[in-house]
Amino acid sequence: MTGGVVAGGAAWTPADLPNLLHWYKNGTGISTFTQSATSSNVLVTQWSDQKGINHLVDQSTPSDNATDGTGATYNQSTPKTDGSSIIWDHSADALLFSSSVALGKFAIYTRISVTNETWNDMIMEGDSNNFLKIHTGTEIRFKFPTSGRQDFTPPVTLGSGTNYNIGWERDVGGDLFIFVDNTASSLKSGGSGTGNSAITNLLTVTQVGDPLSAQTTHELIICNDSLSSDDRTNLQTYLETI
Repeated sequence: MTGGVVAGGAAWTPADLPNLLHWYKNGTGISTFTQSATSSNVLVTQWSDQKGINHLVDQSTPSDNATDGTGATYNQSTPKTDGSSIIWDHSADALLFSSSVALGKFAIYTRISVTNETWNDMIMEGDSNNFLKIHTGTEIRFKFPTSGRQDFTPPVTLGSGTNYNIGWERDVGGDLFIFVDNTASSLKSGGSGTGNSAITNLLTVTQVGDPLSAQTTHELIICNDSLSSDDRTNLQTYLETI
């Protein structure tokens, strides 16, 4: 089965992934708090999980001091939304998983764009030894507790203002893969890592976001196994419609 269609002619969605664990869908399940004095500051309090109940929640309570006549105070540890996507425009912006996620085998995919090229942008992390990151336009990383950093070179140089579908995968043998728009990246020449980290070396993450400068996340999908080539193709087709 290819081409973004499942049995019966229904459109393919991430719900059809056999190992889907969590799904944060574009334009769905986004709860907000609007600061009365600054209408553009629509802050995200929760991005609900469409597969389970591991919602992404605001790490601090939004505040509004508009009643004192000075206008609303923007909470710099809370992302914004344009109504469909999550906008991280301060380095402290993050949403926390309701429960931490620990993964051996996995496939984590996001449709994402950056608004400048400062880079060093975290996608998700637990601590300094557990993260997925877009380090620069020519380097994307994993990091695991005991096998350290794993550096990959994307198949294209990433640029500002462009949407990309980026996926980090680890299969049962511990082999690591990073895909950009369904094209495999290569292990970085002269970089850190071997391209393998045993699945017993869990990736444990507690939050999403916290870029160095600014990025926009349109959708986020987490599976507890690597993807088949057909599912990867269908996911690319699906994400391209966002």
